[in-house]
Amino acid sequence: MSDFIDRNLLLDLLDKWETGSLCEAQLHLEAESLWDAGGEWPTHPKHDPRSIAIEVLSNLDSMNVGFIGREDIPAIRTFLRTPAGAETDAWNAWESYWAKVDFGEREKSLGANGYYRDT
Repeated sequence: MSDFIDRNLLLDLLDKWETGSLCEAQLHLEAESLWDAGGEWPTHPKHDPRSIAIEVLSNLDSMNVGFIGREDIPAIRTFLRTPAGAETDAWNAWESYWAKVDFGEREKSLGANGYYRDT
């Protein structure tokens, strides 16, 4: 069991997705592989730096059913780049970001992409 995922690895995956080097399905497979390799991921308190990368990895692992799209990359990247000591504030901003997403609209817009439609 691991309780650590390198944030830089996740940032690299986001960069590849943003530039088109990875499509949604490929990113999802990469995230799924990382998630599965970690075994049973622990739940860390929000002030623990490890909680951020695990949260992002969890979201990328379920991005097809969570309707996470390229428009979320800046928010994900900002969350991953949280400096030490600012984790609680970063979590507040993260949860606020997702609370503002209209998932009904998101499902309609991303549903045109076969990756999201076929899940």
